[in-house]
Amino acid sequence: MKSNLLTLFCVVALFSIASSQQLNPTAHFMYNQLIYNPASAGMHETQLNTSLLTRLQWTAIEGAPVYTSIWGDYRTKKNKMALGVNLTNLVYSGYRNNEANVNYSYHLKTGKRTKLLMGLRAGLSSLRFDPSGLTIWDDGDGTVDASAFRKTMPKLGAGFQFQYLNKFYAGIASPDFFSTNKVEYTGDTAESFLKRKRNYIFMSGASLPLGDLYNLKPNVGVFYHPDNGMTANVNATFEIKDYFWAGLSFSSIRALTIMAGTQISSRIRFGYAFELFAGVSSARLYTHELNLMLTLDNLFRKKK
Repeated sequence: MKSNLLTLFCVVALFSIASSQQLNPTAHFMYNQLIYNPASAGMHETQLNTSLLTRLQWTAIEGAPVYTSIWGDYRTKKNKMALGVNLTNLVYSGYRNNEANVNYSYHLKTGKRTKLLMGLRAGLSSLRFDPSGLTIWDDGDGTVDASAFRKTMPKLGAGFQFQYLNKFYAGIASPDFFSTNKVEYTGDTAESFLKRKRNYIFMSGASLPLGDLYNLKPNVGVFYHPDNGMTANVNATFEIKDYFWAGLSFSSIRALTIMAGTQISSRIRFGYAFELFAGVSSARLYTHELNLMLTLDNLFRKKK
């Protein structure tokens, strides 16, 4: 009985993702903001960065979601603008969703230590459904077999971010503010542009010094889509500078996440998160998330 309820829960969750196209939060959202907000391109202290994030959700469930994202950004030497690219892939059961985005961010100084980042995004989203990949129905279901499709949709997004050195940030974005109105793809029947369903994301965080070697870093991420409502993630990490960090995250969908990471070298930072989902009474709903972050400044410069 528990197994059947768990399967039903996963089916509902997977189709909810497919129909709404909601951007679900990752545990390491504070280190991978370019996935969500184009204005965050160039926000890091270093000039050239890249990151790989993989999220293995509900690993004990066959056909459960696997999310992968790669992004990179480059800030110009005058620190007035930045360019970024992010590629994402989401696979679950018979669904595959691929996205490719180009991001531009302009950095406007508003004070000696503050600046406003304004970003634009242009990209393509491709969603494919292949019934042969389903693991939650028996073969031969005519309704399911006839529902195969492949759609590609252009998207435009925008965002803003306020930043105080590397001590505080607050940003808001709609990464899919404009997209073609394909009802069969998005399930959005609104005729008015302003009434169409889209994602809205708010993120904020701070770095609070606890001495010369230690920092406390609280972060909050709020993700909203009309179909799924609001999801809020709140976390806090304790950091030993340039060495190790660990923390906890709580989500409004009743998920608890334990996070830890290390600075492998001056260029390589690795993070891991383990998430327990408490929405269903089962130990099988756990998620692993891996994050590899690289700094590429002066990587190819010859030593004198």
